[in-house]
Amino acid sequence: MCRLRAELIRDRNVLYRELPGGMIESVYMLKITNMDNEPHRYEMTVLDNDVVEFDFSRPLELEAEEVPTFPCAFACRPRQAAGLKTSSYASRL
Repeated sequence: MCRLRAELIRDRNVLYRELPGGMIESVYMLKITNMDNEPHRYEMTVLDNDVVEFDFSRPLELEAEEVPTFPCAFACRPRQAAGLKTSSYASRL
């Protein structure tokens, strides 16, 4: 069984930014701990989502016991962002 720990940390300096085309983007740091003695490759998706676009351009390939931090961005249209909370969406690794 693959053992890992994941933390999604919001950048406290930038709440959001506007993108070309009218999208709003929030950037987070994803800290993943591979708690196994073997290397693993992970794929991340956002579940039950029809509003937020997720861009994770770098593959999650971790060596044994590695603890890297990856930037990841979530974007949506301004009207769709009203009332959204990051804790509202589940993710799957």
